Amino acid sequence: MEGYEWNNYLPGDRSELIWKETLGFSQLPQVINPDSGFVLSANQTPFRVTHPSENPKQADYSPVHGFQLNMTNRANRGLELFDSLLPISRQEFFEIKHDKFYSKSTDYVTYLDKIRAANFTEPLLKDAQAVISKWNLATDQENLSAALG
Repeated sequence: MEGYEWNNYLPGDRSELIWKETLGFSQLPQVINPDSGFVLSANQTPFRVTHPSENPKQADYSPVHGFQLNMTNRANRGLELFDSLLPISRQEFFEIKHDKFYSKSTDYVTYLDKIRAANFTEPLLKDAQAVISKWNLATDQENLSAALG
């Protein structure tokens, strides 16, 4: 139903706001057998699941349907790795699958950069900043800096 901002709170006393039907499967954003050779699904928007030229176009779908628009770190990282290695070998595929790094394109890394650049005077904050500054964005068990990241 057009005319409402579905990403905000809606009145709970309006029966016309209750959905009475769903979209058919063929009406949903889909990517089938793309030329890039991959579709990555990591709980992110359906508009960024493969090579950029082959993604469904968000403009083709009404915002009323409430499709997720955000990206997860895993989705960002996976797309970065797939795009940088195309075509990929079987071994590279498994390396991507088990990758343990944060994506440099997430908002999270922007916040870390601000912490690294801050001018802290309190010793505890300076110590934490030093740990974060050494972090290489890996999340493996041996990486103690990841706990603060």
